Amino acid sequence: MNFVKKHPLAFFVLALIVLRIPMIWWYPAPLTDELFIIDQSFYGPGRRLPMLPSLIDMATWVGFGNWMSGKFIAMVTGVLTVIPVFYMTRRIEPDPRAAWLAAGLTAISPLVVRWSLRCMTDVPFTLFLTASIASAVYWVYEPKTRNLGAFMGFAGLAMLTRPEGLFMIPLIPGVMIAHMIRLRGEGLVSALKSTAFSIWGLIPWGLWVYWRLVVNAKDAYTGTFSKNLKRISLDYLGEMSAHFGSYTITGFYILGPVICLGVLAYAASLAEKPNKDRFWAGMGVLYVILATTFISCVHWFFSIRHMVFMFPAMISLAVVGLWHYRARFPRTVKGLFVAQFLLSALVLCVGLWVTKDSFLDIKVAATAARADGFKGTVRATDFKQRKTEYFSGGNAIPFNAKHKFKAGERILLDSFMLSPKGVDRHLSSLKRSYKIRVIADATSRQGQFMADDIAESVRENGNYRIVMNRLFKWQNFRTVVVEIEGPK
Repeated sequence: MNFVKKHPLAFFVLALIVLRIPMIWWYPAPLTDELFIIDQSFYGPGRRLPMLPSLIDMATWVGFGNWMSGKFIAMVTGVLTVIPVFYMTRRIEPDPRAAWLAAGLTAISPLVVRWSLRCMTDVPFTLFLTASIASAVYWVYEPKTRNLGAFMGFAGLAMLTRPEGLFMIPLIPGVMIAHMIRLRGEGLVSALKSTAFSIWGLIPWGLWVYWRLVVNAKDAYTGTFSKNLKRISLDYLGEMSAHFGSYTITGFYILGPVICLGVLAYAASLAEKPNKDRFWAGMGVLYVILATTFISCVHWFFSIRHMVFMFPAMISLAVVGLWHYRARFPRTVKGLFVAQFLLSALVLCVGLWVTKDSFLDIKVAATAARADGFKGTVRATDFKQRKTEYFSGGNAIPFNAKHKFKAGERILLDSFMLSPKGVDRHLSSLKRSYKIRVIADATSRQGQFMADDIAESVRENGNYRIVMNRLFKWQNFRTVVVEIEGPK
């Protein structure tokens, strides 16, 4: 009990980790993007930054495979995100209840929890980005060298996790100059300290560039981090320019906390002006809170995944605004706040429940494809080739209906790529030309409104279609594995 009283936040974080550990096994199968990340990070050239692969390597020491290790890392970093949210809120708003409210909302946010259960770079990047923003807030209040160093360090870690970290680079010299200006009265030593810590922020990014462009050898490397640096191909810079459009868009998401901070600063500047101005400033904060909560609730359908980067910091700033203006809000508005936050918790529970079965059909069928020691050829429909390889533990090649199949080959047909009628049509076609044996016929279902992967949107006649009257209906998936026994 003494530990709980002395270190309540540490106890809260440990309790969250204990509660989240069973959730690592919640999803039976990975998303398509998860397998892309694993494949591009560990098997051959790819464009993945080294931070997550390095953390996964360390997590594999406890006995997990790459996918489960990545999920474990995402879970832990998702829980740890409440720490910078707590301290950032506490620094701006002295009332500790506001900090606990922000931490609690982050802990139950559907947006944060959802992606902390997947082997993705999103949540580790969110942790480092939120920590850098929190450090910057501390630096605004206290321009001390340690606060600047914390900002630089977390910014560097963010750079090594996702390409959006590139947007931290122009901030570093800007903060360095601002720090030197703020400490100009303390002499040359303070200026040199600022310069040193600014360089520290660039070290992680510079180290990565050095390994990629200078060393990048295939042998003679030591250490987990350098090993993962060298796994990245030299084609990355070309791919970087090709993907820069999407990185630019997600970079604007990161500016959200800055915009929120501007709203709060404007509201504070109106504190001594007439009540009318304070009222509209309060409504601005109300808008931020409602908008961020709305994003959190509807994200499962609209798939604005990268909003998670900025969301914890936005929660912190929104709670600060709410706490500052709470006395001015009528009861109806306060009730609306409560309803919004309860809705977040409800969406989290419902979302986890309706997506718990996702991709189970492909897992069962692909595993069965080689469960009897089968070593021959497995042909899988497009996009499921990678999942077939992952679950079956062997290679798979693309399925082509016009191919002349040989005895002993196995074919995996799934309803996502072919539609339910397409599976039946291909099965009928195979039965007309070959003697076949059904190895597995597995099904799973998922609520369309809570689609867990953009690749699981409703498909009709080979096209993606989102129809409003079908959003709340279950979408059924079917995967069949057959073995060719010979021609008829």
